[in-house]
Amino acid sequence: MSNKRTPLLLGIIFRITLIIGACSLLLSYLSAYIDPTIFSIPLFFGLYFIPILFLNIILLLIALIYKSKSAWITIVTILPAILYSERFYKINNGNQSDYQGDNIRLMSYNVGMFSSSREELEREKNLLEIEQEILKQQPDLVAFQEVYLQNETDIKNILKGYEYRTYHL
Repeated sequence: MSNKRTPLLLGIIFRITLIIGACSLLLSYLSAYIDPTIFSIPLFFGLYFIPILFLNIILLLIALIYKSKSAWITIVTILPAILYSERFYKINNGNQSDYQGDNIRLMSYNVGMFSSSREELEREKNLLEIEQEILKQQPDLVAFQEVYLQNETDIKNILKGYEYRTYHL
């Protein structure tokens, strides 16, 4: 009697594992369409799309080796991965001519309240060095961190060549 229960119990556990793996893969597909600010749980499944896909492939191989009738669960959930995999992982063959959009150069700069600890530069001199570096890199968009301005209107004096500015504290 115990010999019959063990394979039955393992079969049930295996089917539950297949269903959990399939649901995880389906949630990772849906994560591309769900706004994470509204419902954030699918976001984590989308981040782990590749490992979840590999787990499902391994489960499929195990199901095929043991000739399980539950293999169809994994087959049905893996098939859409052909369509969705490029949303999560882009394979680049080194040819940039496939890209159809515009390029934007973004620069994120931690300005440390425009002060320098290395040479005790005064604030204006340090600000000038930061401005020269930004002009040298020529980004389309610049984001500053650790900005401290005594007056919010001082932002207009920084990088006069950049027409659009916003300041958020």
